[in-house]
Amino acid sequence: MQLTYRGALQSAALFALTLLAPGCRTLPGGAAARRLPTVEILIGGRMEGSGYIADAGGTVVTADHVVRQHTRSLEVLWEGKRLSATLVARDILHDLALLQLPVPEQPYPFIPTAQSTPATSARVVLHGSAQFDHDVRFHGWVARRKPVFRYFAKRQGFMECWLVNSFSPPGTSGGAWVDSRGRVVGVQSGFMNYRENSMSGVALVTSPAAIRELLASRTTPRRPRLGCGIEELWSQPKGFIARFPPGTEGLITIPIEEDGPTAAAGLTRESLIVAVNGKPVRFRPDLVAEVYRHEPGEELELTVLAPDTTEPVTRRVRLGTMP
Repeated sequence: MQLTYRGALQSAALFALTLLAPGCRTLPGGAAARRLPTVEILIGGRMEGSGYIADAGGTVVTADHVVRQHTRSLEVLWEGKRLSATLVARDILHDLALLQLPVPEQPYPFIPTAQSTPATSARVVLHGSAQFDHDVRFHGWVARRKPVFRYFAKRQGFMECWLVNSFSPPGTSGGAWVDSRGRVVGVQSGFMNYRENSMSGVALVTSPAAIRELLASRTTPRRPRLGCGIEELWSQPKGFIARFPPGTEGLITIPIEEDGPTAAAGLTRESLIVAVNGKPVRFRPDLVAEVYRHEPGEELELTVLAPDTTEPVTRRVRLGTMP
């Protein structure tokens, strides 16, 4: 299963698609042509996503949304072998999950994690299983290495990611994005689409820093929940923008969760947040980054302007916890 969100972004058309059968060595150069210890994730015997072995002890990294709803047996398919696995930790903000394979007689082969996100326009390769085909590889180029935040209603929160120009179809979720030196530079999470079930050719990828942090802690962090999505005012219809004073900037709380912290503080889907804790906000990261500097249960002071008014009001929002 692959997470999507609606957007209006067109593909940069800078991707190339290559499918390799197991053991194939036809791709030129580096890790793109090598067989890496990538895996498929089975839940109740059904393939639900991709992953890779991240250390010699048998820790598997995949996407959280691949395994978070599992209620049946959890297994990993690796080199034709079905291995039982247990869930170790999750990071909802970065859509990451750690699984543990059985204790090996000999160390597992693994893919090391890079220290940083590649530079913009760097070439990277996604290793995963697409539509139940094994060992499929997709070439891409880094579109934006600076973090962006995307809201997912099913997770009741935002995801922090960076962007790659490449297709990333269902089944590749949890797959390893690898650089030319054979290091993991990200985990496949989702993709942009410009209409329902139609990909624009831009992948959402988790950063190597988040992967390293979860591998080091092996614990599930608690993440704060604001209880709404965020859209920048200038992305709204002209008629709605005209209901605010000329030159107004801020963030609209769309969509808003009916039982969420933002709604409990009296905000609606037409509320415009112009400042948080006294700091003006114009872009989505201005607010989301501030949210994630706090713990669940702490309060934020929001300065809010309603349509057809000129005087902002103050609302205090007590942050919830992402499920």
